Amino acid sequence: MIARIARIAICCLIAAVLATCGGRSWTVADRREGITKDQFRVCVRVPRGSLSGIDPSGLSPALRRHADDRFRTLVGHLSASRRSIANDTARLDALMPGIVTAGVIAHQSCEKDYCELFVDYPAKELRALVGE
Repeated sequence: MIARIARIAICCLIAAVLATCGGRSWTVADRREGITKDQFRVCVRVPRGSLSGIDPSGLSPALRRHADDRFRTLVGHLSASRRSIANDTARLDALMPGIVTAGVIAHQSCEKDYCELFVDYPAKELRALVGE
């Protein structure tokens, strides 16, 4: 009887270890911001104090609005620095709503002092507009 309980405990322990190692966790390498071949990753870190009046169910949309605003700002800076985009602002303005809504939350976490969110926006249209 004791041997059977020990075997069950060992099997549960092995299953727990495999479950924690099996999934892909959020790593330090994932905590980057910028443009890659297919995506434009934006990171937003918001102090908890500025989120104090928000219901926990509304936290993700509030953080997402911060990320979307940051994305628009970064694309605005990119457009100002790249002549190919600056000359085609009408096309950029037409692309922005679709790109913003297509963004996917890659990671969200809240700590004691802040909440952070990483959003991946599709970069294919932006790269084509820049000419890369």
